[in-house]
Amino acid sequence: MAVSLVAGPGCGRGQAEVIPVSPPVVRVAAVSAVSASPARMVHGVTRADEEAALAFAEGGRVATRLVSVGQAVRTGDPLVRLDRRPLTSGARALAGRKAELQVRAEQVARDLDRLERLAETNGVSERQLDQVRSEGDALQASIAAVDGQLAGAQWSVARGELQAPFDGTVTAVSVEPGEVVGAGRPVVVVRGLGRVEVELQVPARLRHALEPGTPVVVHEAMDRQQTLTGRVETVGAAATGGALFPVLVSLGAENVVPPGVPVTVELPQPEVEDAVSVPLSALVAPSGEGAVVGRVTDGSAELVPVDVVAVHGARVAVRGALSVGDDVVVRGQAGLVDGATVTVRR
Repeated sequence: MAVSLVAGPGCGRGQAEVIPVSPPVVRVAAVSAVSASPARMVHGVTRADEEAALAFAEGGRVATRLVSVGQAVRTGDPLVRLDRRPLTSGARALAGRKAELQVRAEQVARDLDRLERLAETNGVSERQLDQVRSEGDALQASIAAVDGQLAGAQWSVARGELQAPFDGTVTAVSVEPGEVVGAGRPVVVVRGLGRVEVELQVPARLRHALEPGTPVVVHEAMDRQQTLTGRVETVGAAATGGALFPVLVSLGAENVVPPGVPVTVELPQPEVEDAVSVPLSALVAPSGEGAVVGRVTDGSAELVPVDVVAVHGARVAVRGALSVGDDVVVRGQAGLVDGATVTVRR
């Protein structure tokens, strides 16, 4: 028991009144071993691993819509066609222009051949020959330019029809015949028939326990009895918004789950080694620095620095100079210092 010396009015010179001071009362809990980390539940929605939102490279008027939502398609099947008459007209005009230039180029080539034979007898001047050669070169340059324009026009004609990029099902169609669409606007969505996957967003501490190939258990959100198998395909190296990392989980081929189904994925927690478990309320961070725990031995307090490893609900896995069975303060830490005498309550 601590004491306090106070000079009272009835005390003689050099005398003091002795007033006992009770040690502070603290509540303690025992340090325990770290139990197996429970799996962390993360929610997501299944999706097809192949899904394409198709758009035209150049805008135009829709001539024909060949598919409807829910229709099955095979690779290369036509889906939507634009009115390609303006494009084909331009391509034909360029083809005609190229043919005209080629005829002129052939005529110039014949003229040049004739003049070169005359030049052998001094029948024409070198200047005349240079003029014809220049005309031939100019025609060849024009043909090359028209060739490029024609290739572009033919490419545009070919891109006037959207085709299925893979076997799948049409999940969205947003155009009707006669409608004018702009370049790059998605008009048809095709979802593949391959495997189904789930993209999750997980915190950094869970990301460290995952790697490609890690097996996971998946449950349908509406049917917890339906257990599916899956594995981690990729783990994002950079966080997205909210400091979460993207993790892609693929479901096995034996899992008959369509895309668009809400699911819950059980992700393993990081393994905790050389750590013990203390109540979350036992942690104290003096001056905002590293965490400490107040350990009580035979009524004497000691501040023990610890490193937080993982949080499991109301308990925390920590590393430090603590042993299973130690008593740590969970209430009454305010003003607690090393060596302080305390009264223990459980």
